[in-house]
Amino acid sequence: MADSARAESRPLASYGLAIALACVALLLRKLLPLGPGLGIYPLCLAAIIVSAWYGGRGPGWTATVISAAGARYFFISPIGSFEISSVGTAVGLLVFVAVAILLVEFSMARRRAERALEESEGRFRLMADTAPVMVWTSGPDKLCTYFNKPWLDFTGRPLHGELGDGWSEGVHPDDWQRCLDTYGQAFDARQAFRMEYRLQRFDGEYRWMLDTGVPRFASNGTFEGYIGSCIDITDQKRVEQALRESEARLRFLLESTHAIPCV
Repeated sequence: MADSARAESRPLASYGLAIALACVALLLRKLLPLGPGLGIYPLCLAAIIVSAWYGGRGPGWTATVISAAGARYFFISPIGSFEISSVGTAVGLLVFVAVAILLVEFSMARRRAERALEESEGRFRLMADTAPVMVWTSGPDKLCTYFNKPWLDFTGRPLHGELGDGWSEGVHPDDWQRCLDTYGQAFDARQAFRMEYRLQRFDGEYRWMLDTGVPRFASNGTFEGYIGSCIDITDQKRVEQALRESEARLRFLLESTHAIPCV
C-alpha cells in the first residue's frame, strides 16, 4: 500500500519505465545544445515525475538515483567520475535529490487523491444503478453528465444519447418548455426544485415523472452542478384523475337531486 496499486501489479514494467525515462532524459541532455551546469535537472525531474505517477514511490526514487548519478558522471566536472569534488557540486546534487523526493511524494499524493475520487465515484455509480429510482447528475454548465441504469432502462436510449441536453428529446412537447424553464431558473438561483413532466418510455408511452433536483457544492463551496432523481407517478396521476371525475359525477348527481321539485 506504500506504493501505488499499479506498481504492485506491474513492478517490472514500472521500474523498467523509470530506468528508461531517466536514461532518455540523460541522453536528451547530451544531445541538446545546452550549456554546462544545471541544464540536466529539468529533464530528469520530468522523468522522475512520470515514473512516480505511473509506478509509485519506488520507481520514482529509482529514477531519482539514476538521474543524480548520471548527472554527476556525465555533466558535472570532473566528467567521468562519481567523486564529489566541491561543496557546490554536493549542494547542487542534494538540492536536486530533495526536490525530486518532494515531487515524488506530491505525485503520490495526487495519485492517491485521484484513486480515492475514482473509488468514490465507483461506489456512487453502483449505488445509483441499484437504486429503485431514476438518478441523474449535471455539471456547472447545466449539461447532464450521468444517468443511472434505471433511467436508461426506462428510456431505452444509450447513455451517450442522454448526456448533455439529449435527455430533453424524450420530454413531451407540451411539457418541454416548462420543464427547461423550471430547470434553468432553479439552476441559475442554485436552488432545489421539484417539477412534473411527461417522459417517453422505451415503448413510446409518455409517463408522468416527478423530478427532484438539488445543487451540489464542493467542500470549499464551489458549485459543481445538480443531482436529481425521478419517480414514475403515472398511476398516482390516474388515481387522482379518477377521483376528480368521481367527485364531479357525485356533485352532478347531488345538484340534479336538489333540482327535482318536491310533489
